[in-house]
Amino acid sequence: MYDAWMCFLECCWRLEYKAGDVWMYGDPSLVHRTISNWFNTTIITQIQSIPEVECAIDVISAAGASRLETIQGDKEPDLCYFSTSRLEPVRAVIEVAYRNEGLEALKSSVDMWEASGSLLAIGVKITRELDLTFVAKEHGAAALTEIKFGPEFLDESNKEAFVMEFPLSCFTGDVEGDHRIRFDLFGLQQYVNKMIEWEGLAKEMELPVKKE
Repeated sequence: MYDAWMCFLECCWRLEYKAGDVWMYGDPSLVHRTISNWFNTTIITQIQSIPEVECAIDVISAAGASRLETIQGDKEPDLCYFSTSRLEPVRAVIEVAYRNEGLEALKSSVDMWEASGSLLAIGVKITRELDLTFVAKEHGAAALTEIKFGPEFLDESNKEAFVMEFPLSCFTGDVEGDHRIRFDLFGLQQYVNKMIEWEGLAKEMELPVKKE
């Protein structure tokens, strides 16, 4: 189908030349997927623990990797959040960069999401060598926050200083009160390390492809 569209070939399918989108997807790695899930679980668990919230889904909608309009065209963050009562505009987005995306590209992406109207944009850059960086920008901030949280910067002795927190209102407007969402970067560092180890073990266990 893609070849037919590119070459203006007629076929049994209705094609509209010069007016299509081509989407390319790659399978997320174990590390990429599980770190995204870490953020989502952290957010939803804290919202669910608020006494006046009976069920988190009543106050926040987690839309995952949804296609959203930005100042640079349609983009897909790894995670995005809306108030349940109003699905526009997006309130918070999270990006996970592993392997193919550099730190500067991630920082540019965080800036782009904030400039596009997100109340909070968060990014985390991960490498197999545990060079870990957390970046975030709240709407209207002059500059983004950038924190290195690899083992050379963060361990048991100083982990209390590496707890990032943001207003719950950045994620949903459906909960009253001055609640905060906290991200424990030491816990994230330990989780990243475990997932990278698991990814390595999974690769070792892969069966060789049989050649015909």
